[in-house]
Formats: sequence, C-alpha cells, structure tokens
Amino acid sequence: GNDEWEDIYDFAMDERETHEEDLYRVETLRGLGYDPYVMVYDRPNAPPITRHLQRWVNNKRIFYSVPHFADYEPVKKLAGGGTAFASA
Repeated sequence: GNDEWEDIYDFAMDERETHEEDLYRVETLRGLGYDPYVMVYDRPNAPPITRHLQRWVNNKRIFYSVPHFADYEPVKKLAGGGTAFASA
C-alpha cells in the first residue's frame, strides 16, 4: 500500500451526532495515531461549530499547532471566550 495514506482515517459527520460525539471521534482517532479527515454531510446547512471542527481537523497546520479544539481561535470567539466547546 501507499504508506503516506495508511494512517489517514476519514469519517462523515451528520446532524444525528452531537458536537461532543464528533469531537470524541476526532480525539480518539488522534490518540490512536490516526490522522483524521472530516467530511460534513450537508455542509451548507451545518452549524458553525461543525464547520469549524472540519476546518480545524482538515487543515493539518492548524490541527497540529493548536492541539485542543477549544483553543482554536474561531471557536473561542464563537464561545464568547469561554470553554463551552472544550475538548474531551
């Protein structure tokens, strides 16, 4: 196989799952050594927090330099500077 792609794991997110469930999946995959890639079902109608999660995960420069989603600047602004969207 292509070694470059062996550790990438993609998954779709949809409205049936909570933000906490999506974040748990990302953190679990990361903890297992996988490189998650998020695809949002119905992205134009997805809530802002879901689109921010997708950008944070899929932009690897951001994902590795900001290890906790709650510390991602757009999320801090969305949460009003609080920790409403803290990572698991």
